[in-house]
Amino acid sequence: MKKILFFGVILLVTLVSCHRYQAFPPALVTYFPYTTDQRLIYANERGDTTCMIVTELFVSKEHTESYCSKCGWDIAMEFKAQNDSMYFNGYINVSYSPYLILSAGDTFYYYDIPGDPFSSQIITEIGDTIRLSKDDNEAIVVRYEGLVEFSDIQRNCTWKLVK
Repeated sequence: MKKILFFGVILLVTLVSCHRYQAFPPALVTYFPYTTDQRLIYANERGDTTCMIVTELFVSKEHTESYCSKCGWDIAMEFKAQNDSMYFNGYINVSYSPYLILSAGDTFYYYDIPGDPFSSQIITEIGDTIRLSKDDNEAIVVRYEGLVEFSDIQRNCTWKLVK
C-alpha cells in the first residue's frame, strides 16, 4: 500500500510540476525585424515591383509549461508575408537543434544555426548575412533588413528588396 501511495505522489508531482522556457533569443529576431502589416517592396531585374505584406508574426516569450501538457511549445519565431500571387514565410526554431527554414515562392531553404543561439557570440558565428541556396536558387537574409533577395522559380526572376 505504501508503494502505491509513494508512486501516486510521484506521479502527481510530475503532472503538476512545470518547466520554464526562455524567450526567443533577441539577437536572432534582428534577422527578420518585421512587424505585422509591414509592407515590403521588391523589384526584379525586369523592372516589375511587388508589395508583400507581413500577415503573421510570432516570437515566443519566456513561458512556463507543465510537464503533463503536450510537449512542444518551441522557442521559436515565425513570420509570413504575401500578396495576391506570391508568399514567403520563415520559421526559426532554437528549442533543440537550432535551424531556420525559409520558403520563398516555390523554393524551400534550410539553414542550421551554428553554436548556442542564446550565446552572446551568436551574431559573430552567423555573421550579418545569411546566404541560403538550393540548386541554382538563392535567398539572402541580412541582419536588421530581413529577406533582401530571393529567387522566384515560377516567374523566372530574382526579387530584391527596395530600400
